Amino acid sequence: MAQETFRFLKVCNDNLIIGINMKDKVIKLTPKGITQKQWVNLLLELNLMRKAWRPYGVDITIQAPGLKKTILWGTKVGGQISEQDR
Repeated sequence: MAQETFRFLKVCNDNLIIGINMKDKVIKLTPKGITQKQWVNLLLELNLMRKAWRPYGVDITIQAPGLKKTILWGTKVGGQISEQDR
């Protein structure tokens, strides 16, 4: 039996999901009562997981407020942010 390829469009909790044959999986995390330090560590851990899974063909996209700046700061050697990075 041949599997048909079709695109779908789904709106779930104000999130627009576009994919093919439901192969795209979406996980939504909502941490409650998390401190700022825990939030930064969570984002950095998710980024490490994203990098570790990439060689196995898994492309993980992370969307969070302040993600780019947090990853930039958290992956610097020595933890120093230069003036041009701010």
